[in-house]
Parts: sequence; structure tokens; C-alpha cells
Amino acid sequence: MSSETLTWIAANGTELALDGTAGVRVEEGGDGRFMPPFEMFEQNAPGGGGWVTAAVPQMRTITLPLAFDTATPGLTRLLLRVVQALFDPTLGPGRLRAATPGGDTRDIYAWYAGGLEGDEALTDPGLTEYRAAVKFRCDMAWLDSSDTSISWRVDEAPGGFFPFLPLRLASSEIFASAPVTTNGSFDTQPLWTVTGPASSVTCRNLTTGRVWSWGGTLTAGEVLVVDTRRRPDTNTPKAVLVNGDNAFGDLDGADHDLWPLVPGSNLVQVELTGATAATEVAMRWRNRWLGA
Repeated sequence: MSSETLTWIAANGTELALDGTAGVRVEEGGDGRFMPPFEMFEQNAPGGGGWVTAAVPQMRTITLPLAFDTATPGLTRLLLRVVQALFDPTLGPGRLRAATPGGDTRDIYAWYAGGLEGDEALTDPGLTEYRAAVKFRCDMAWLDSSDTSISWRVDEAPGGFFPFLPLRLASSEIFASAPVTTNGSFDTQPLWTVTGPASSVTCRNLTTGRVWSWGGTLTAGEVLVVDTRRRPDTNTPKAVLVNGDNAFGDLDGADHDLWPLVPGSNLVQVELTGATAATEVAMRWRNRWLGA
């Protein structure tokens, strides 16, 4: 594990480095980090044999062999109590964060599932070192630990569209498209913010043909948030808010198709009216990966 570091981020945001600096280190022998399991759906062929018609990724179990080591038995017991509180799954999901040898950092939502119970027949409570194979139940995908973003603004000067970020148009009615590339293994759900003034906001994924529209009006400085993210740490994984208040009812259409970005190239188009130089539309997302 010398070329990679792992950190546990508890549900309350407290970080615990698993590299030994805080008394807890990951030893060799873990598993489950590099691919999720898949459920296979099969169809038999006439005459025998068959094929897989779909492969659906499932939640995974990640096992980390952890060693707890301090200067005294009392400190080791105190460390175990601290870690027990940080791992408590009843408080919500935590995250495992892997800083990989390639220099990038990825997170996965995780719930402690066992391993710290302690085998009284094998464990001496007076020892300064304690070892446990700790299991976490985890989401199927690892996420980038930071956002990728793109934004659209209105330029007061004439001249039309310029292919720079933020994207700009010289019009009070934005009607612009831009290529958006995601580098992950799965669809990923973006978070949109629209800063007013603006009204009748429509966002299309021209690659997939999917669209959502919000028919409300924002005055100057008001902010519309359309959160389409798949997040297990919130009770409102898909939320539409204006200045923090529920504005879901202003979505047009019955299906409320808050579409994702697909892996690879997406042609995204933004439409709205009533824009000024203060208007901004921004989209941010995190790529989702099979492994760390």
C-alpha cells in the first residue's frame, strides 16, 4: 500500500487517515476495490447454449485489513472507541477515499458492515496492537473527489458565441450548445445552478434526446438549483430549489426527466429567456468509475 493512501471520511465529515499517522493503517490482503460484482441476465438459445442479455453492476463489499497500534493498551482502547464512533453506519454513509498511484483521488460511499466485533478468544485486551479485517458495504461506483464544471453567461458586448469557458453569448435569450465529455464508466448526474434574472429554463442532452424544463422566473440574484445527483447521503437525491425553497412544482412535464450525462461525449444545450450580464448557468458533475 506504499504507493496508495486510503482515508475514511465519516458521515459527519471527520477524516481518518489509514496510513498509520493516526494509529490506524491498512495492511496487505484487502479486496473488493477494483471492480463491483455484476448480476447477469441470460437468455437460452435454441439447441443449447445462450448469451448474456444484460450485466447490471451491484453493491460491493470492500475488505480492509486494519492494524490499530499505539504506545499503550489504554491508548489503543481509546483509539478503537474513536474509530467505532467514526464507523457507526446508523449515522449514514461515510466515504472511502483512495489517493491512487496515478495522482488522482476517488471516493466511494460506504457503510461499515463488520469486523471490529473482536474475538475474545484471540484478542488480549492488554495488547497495544489490534488487527481486524473490516468490511464495508459500498456503492457500485467510485467518484472523482472533486467536481468538473462548465458554465454559460451572457456577454454584454456583441459578437455572439465564443468557444471559451465560461461560454458566452451576446443576447438576452441564451440558446447555446456545448460539447461535454465525461471520462467515467457510468452515467453521471449533474448539479445545475441558474443565477437570475432568467425564466423558462430548458436544458437538453442532444446526444440522448432527453430534456428537462423549468417554467418559473428568477429575479436578479435568485438562484435555481436542480440537483439530479444520485446521492445516498441525502433524503432528496433529486431536488429543485430556488433560494433553498422547494420549486419542484415548476418543472414542466409529467415525467420530470432530470437526465444524466452518458460516458463519453454529450452535446448539451441551454435555453432561457430574460437574461442579462448577471445571468449564469452552471453545471458540475463527478465522473463515476468501476474501480479506484
